[in-house]
This record gives sequence, C-alpha cells and structure tokens, in this order.
Amino acid sequence: MCMNGLRCVAKFIWDKKLASKDNILKLETKKMILKAKSLSNNNVQLIFRAPKFIHVNEDTKKFLKN
Repeated sequence: MCMNGLRCVAKFIWDKKLASKDNILKLETKKMILKAKSLSNNNVQLIFRAPKFIHVNEDTKKFLKN
C-alpha cells in the first residue's frame, strides 16, 4: 500500500471539491480504512492505526534468508 498515493487521492478529491476540506476523508483499502485530514499548509495528513507485527518462527526466518 502506498501512503503517498493515498495522500494524492485525498488531495485530488479536495482540489476537485468532491468533499469539503473541513471533513476528514475515510479511504478504504483492501486491508484497512485510513483517514485523511487536510492541513492548513495545503498538505495531507494520514491517520491510521499502528502496524501489527506478526511473530515469525525460526523455520520461516531460515526460508526467507534463502
């Protein structure tokens, strides 16, 4: 998932006045829903939950090295 691409999508929506900049946009991806907020300096801030780390067992680590 490309966060810069999602920022561009949000900025496009606001630039084309498809949504009010006062609102927080909800952008849905295959894996999660992110929120985009318009900042006063014409930038876009993405708001999302912290990544979830998955424990990898030793056999998988060896497989990934090869």
